Amino acid sequence: MKTLFLICVTMFLHGKLMSQEADSILNILNTRSERDTQRVHLLIDLASHHYHDNLDTSLLLINQAIELAESIDFEKGRGFSHTAKSGYFFQKGSLDSALVYANKGAEILESIGDTRHVLAAYNNMALIYNNMDKPRQAVEIYLKIYSKIEDTEASIQHMAICNNLAVAYGKDEDFSNAEKWFQKVLNYAKEMNHPTGLAYGYNGVAGVLLNTQDYNQAIEYSLKGLEISTEHQMDKTAIEALQNLGKAYQKKGNSIRAIQYYESALELAQGIGSKRNLEVIYKGLFEIYETVGNHQLALDFHKKYHAVRDSIFSEDKVKLIEELEAKYETAELKRIQVQTELEKEQLTKQHELETVKNRQLSQEKELADLKAEKNKNYLVGAILISCFIVLAGILLFLQFRNRKRAELVKLELEETNKRLLVENQYRESELKAIKAQMNPHFMFNALNSIQEYIILNKKDLASDYLGKFADLMRLYLNQSNETLIELEDEMKSLRLYVELEALRQEDMSFTINCEDDFLLEKKVPPMLIQPYVENAIKHGLWHRTDNKELRILFFEETDKLICEIEDTGIGITASKKINAGRKKHSSFSTTATENRLKIIRERHSNTIDIQMQELFDSTNKVSGTRVRIEMPLNLQMT
Repeated sequence: MKTLFLICVTMFLHGKLMSQEADSILNILNTRSERDTQRVHLLIDLASHHYHDNLDTSLLLINQAIELAESIDFEKGRGFSHTAKSGYFFQKGSLDSALVYANKGAEILESIGDTRHVLAAYNNMALIYNNMDKPRQAVEIYLKIYSKIEDTEASIQHMAICNNLAVAYGKDEDFSNAEKWFQKVLNYAKEMNHPTGLAYGYNGVAGVLLNTQDYNQAIEYSLKGLEISTEHQMDKTAIEALQNLGKAYQKKGNSIRAIQYYESALELAQGIGSKRNLEVIYKGLFEIYETVGNHQLALDFHKKYHAVRDSIFSEDKVKLIEELEAKYETAELKRIQVQTELEKEQLTKQHELETVKNRQLSQEKELADLKAEKNKNYLVGAILISCFIVLAGILLFLQFRNRKRAELVKLELEETNKRLLVENQYRESELKAIKAQMNPHFMFNALNSIQEYIILNKKDLASDYLGKFADLMRLYLNQSNETLIELEDEMKSLRLYVELEALRQEDMSFTINCEDDFLLEKKVPPMLIQPYVENAIKHGLWHRTDNKELRILFFEETDKLICEIEDTGIGITASKKINAGRKKHSSFSTTATENRLKIIRERHSNTIDIQMQELFDSTNKVSGTRVRIEMPLNLQMT
């Protein structure tokens, strides 16, 4: 279970990826017989995947999770399960029931002091209130969440909650508080140097100022939002800023400037296919051209406005229509069943009446026998014809089935060959990555350091260094044949490696931490993270004379295991300049790791993602580098 950030909420995963993850979890459940806390987590994860394709299955899995959590006295699991049940009712559209179970989940998690995860239940409650058009209740929940994180270090979560509060206040037409919380979004974004937060904050304040008719200030804030969005290529927030500028100039009576901004927004909105934005832009242009007397263009944009509005309306109603169709089909099936039963009763009564009639008309028995014989002949003929038709149908069906089976076998053989090819490439990439870890350069430097300590008669340091070097080599060899290892083992090998590097550099400090103990049991590919740690030390910290700090942090975020590697080195740009002045060389470690990631992505639909960025201090000076590695919590290597 994760704490939700609601600046933007993605409600559905792509079908193919969702199906693969669900199948992966189901395979684990089928192979595990232990009734433990891990099984509770797996049941809840699988239930969440079925929110979007089979709600009945989702409810069954959640109830199993609740029963198991209660039987093993796993209070956190009970809290997670009730929060998941809230999500089930939310997807079903039963908002009252969703609210009941969200409250129940929050109550359980709060009773055991799980401050971090209780925020997910609170966030669900606020989301439900928003969908029930009860912004004031949503505000109360968001304020409660914010009070729990207000004194903690600034994070994206702070910006998300402040943004949600501002939106809820705006929905309740409390524009004073809405502006106040959008300003808080800006304060956090400036403190964190977060472009997306800045764009949302400036656009949010501009929207409030438009409602309070302060058009000059709205223009000033919109221009700031547009500048940041353009600089960082954020089309969605750029469209919002351009819309605000168009509205502001429209209200000020400057039709020319308003049209310019609306047309710029239109170009971007058409590029990303944002129908909600197109609806606003078409309406604005229609009103402006109507005001200036250009009735032809006004008519054109009026038609486009209604067309895109109808399209949005149709998409919003598809789900409702599907539900109504399903209900109709169920009702129709029941009607047919009832009608069949009535027909059976009528046939029974008719048979009884015929029997009585035959008894009363015994004098016509001979004629009835002749008719019965004739009918029998007809029946035999009909049966023979029916048998022939059925036999022909069976033969055709068998022929069709055999042909399909042959096609399936052929496809399976092709898929098997492809999988074996990818498997061979994957193994080869792993071997290359292992060789890159134990490269001669690192071993040469390590042995040189040991030799130096021996020459200088620093026997204790030499012994300590040699012991850690031997432990590290043993770990690498033990992991060389493993496809996945526990995060705890990966952290051990990283710690040994960094300790060896720290002995060779003066004034270098480092931390390697994991935010939640249950993550230590999660599986990760061995020696995947070490090349990025090595780059941070050799290409970043090595060129520093002071303030050499390295931080490696593992934590959970939105169903993913995140590893962040931060250093206070010279940064990516400066490192590239230094390397450019040296003799051209090919980094075997980097190439092997990239090949390895490519194969993993081919087999697992891009399950591992690597992001790199330079860090800047308050004076906009480079203060280091951050590498962010994202992978699924339950990664499987088949």
